[in-house]
Amino acid sequence: LWLLLLGSVCGYGQFSVLKNFTVNDGLPSSRIYDMLQDSIGHIWFATENGISRFDGYEFRNYTTDDGLSSNSIVQIQLGKNNRIWIFLYEGGLYFFENDSIYKHWLTDSIKEKHVPFFMKMCDAGQGDYYLSPLTRGFVSFNENTQTFQYFHNSGNNNDKPQPITLFYTDDGEGNFI
Repeated sequence: LWLLLLGSVCGYGQFSVLKNFTVNDGLPSSRIYDMLQDSIGHIWFATENGISRFDGYEFRNYTTDDGLSSNSIVQIQLGKNNRIWIFLYEGGLYFFENDSIYKHWLTDSIKEKHVPFFMKMCDAGQGDYYLSPLTRGFVSFNENTQTFQYFHNSGNNNDKPQPITLFYTDDGEGNFI
């Protein structure tokens, strides 16, 4: 009896099931640039054909039909209050909130500065954000006052691009690196 019980306990260990999802399952593209999991468990995918949310059962895709100016999404990032930040290849900044996509005011404000698409963002709290563009410098903006600054070297065109990567840690005092 003991061996039978031991054998049945050892025979029922945990195992993982992996499933490969494709466009046939509802993904908008097989090319995925970024992904994240939000605070309620949805998995988000940034693709060349829009952004996709997976709830564990089905995909819900968001494209230009839902308010994006382009379907080429290079990066997504989870912000405070479960806001999903959406970075477009063409340089636009959008966010997903309350089941809708919104164009961020910074997209039009910074267009004249010819800033390429953003790679990373950190939320420093109290409405202050820092963005890292692809090639050089960084952008700071304040959500409350809707003001921004673009910091970059002012050298000649022969300067090599100098990207800045932002790493953010919340130490409770709003400090970042």
